[in-house]
Amino acid sequence: MLKKYIIAFSFIFCCVGRAITVDAMSFRTLYTFNGLEAGGNPAGVTFAPNDALYGWTQSGGNLKCGRGLGCGVIFSLDLRNLHYEVLYTNDIAADMPDAIITASNGRVFGTFPNGGKHSQGSVFEITRSGGKEVVHTVFSFPGASGGSVPAYGLTPGPNGTLFGTTQDGGDPRYNEGVVFELVPHGSTFDEHVLWKFGARADGIGPGGVALMPDGTVVGSTFAGGTQDVGVFYSLTTSGSGYVQHILYSFKRAGDAHGPLSAMLIDKAGDVFATSPGGKCNGPGCSSDLGCAVELFPTGRYEYADRLLYSFKGRNDGQVPGSPLALGAAGSFFGTTLEGSGPYSDGIIYELTPAGNSYQEKITHAFRGSRGGGAIGWGVTPDKTLYGVTVFGGSTGFGTIFQYVP
Repeated sequence: MLKKYIIAFSFIFCCVGRAITVDAMSFRTLYTFNGLEAGGNPAGVTFAPNDALYGWTQSGGNLKCGRGLGCGVIFSLDLRNLHYEVLYTNDIAADMPDAIITASNGRVFGTFPNGGKHSQGSVFEITRSGGKEVVHTVFSFPGASGGSVPAYGLTPGPNGTLFGTTQDGGDPRYNEGVVFELVPHGSTFDEHVLWKFGARADGIGPGGVALMPDGTVVGSTFAGGTQDVGVFYSLTTSGSGYVQHILYSFKRAGDAHGPLSAMLIDKAGDVFATSPGGKCNGPGCSSDLGCAVELFPTGRYEYADRLLYSFKGRNDGQVPGSPLALGAAGSFFGTTLEGSGPYSDGIIYELTPAGNSYQEKITHAFRGSRGGGAIGWGVTPDKTLYGVTVFGGSTGFGTIFQYVP
């Protein structure tokens, strides 16, 4: 079974707008995966300043691995000439590449959940050496109090730092993971553990983290909190360590559920994201099909929420597959893994302000031969969007696509 990548959204206390379908004239398939040595079933891409996309697949590559399906590859796609290249072929079924990101300085990093010197997970960098691009390890997680099994990607910070979370390790009483900061040290990194997850009330099962405009680390969890469906939290410095603040506890009804997707944060500290699950109240609302959500500050260490849009499934789309990408005039773009029409292969949508709520426009519906199960965004400075479909295309093994809003 293919690995699932969880993403989250934002929300408001209001009714859901209706969906409108529009013609998508700005969609183009750039590459189709073959499921063989070149990889199959891609799981995400990132855009780099050298006009290239970098990403990873969940199958293909070494077909002797993963019961004949392959264990994935790391790839690049040159957007100037659409040249596709496999940079790394994975040989370990339990250590498929994961979550590649581009730092503000243009360097490209990613994680392996179980690789590295200690087999507890690792961070890799893609660099150019000898006229070609190579993948090499820059940090190995030590396990135990230093954390293991990194997930949900990395977040670039100031001065070349990287932030993220692990699913295991940390406090030995709980083994619920850590929030970490990686600080450059020559060609490698040193780890600073900022927080160790523990008590369920404080959130467990961490998703990714983001940085507020003032540098404060924020994140969300899969479970824990007052109703055990996750929390939104911040970490602030206190003496020589950090203190966790529960900014918001998600609710079982009428709310998104954690963990949130990669988060968009404005100058006021408002957070916009997506959630693959969650429920809403009122006419036309369905349960657990995903939503778009906003979290906004109401006081010191306190946030409230509003539901921007709740997906209804079928012709409307369901299960958000990407973070939100900022469009013009306060709009947002995103994708779903399922829904829309008889194929139910997912959509690209735009959310536009409509009074106190948002209205959905379906700007592209995936239909088998053009891909399906769209996830991930790589966003260029001119707001061109790049993504992947997990399946579909002419071979059924997924595609890389371009969408120009």
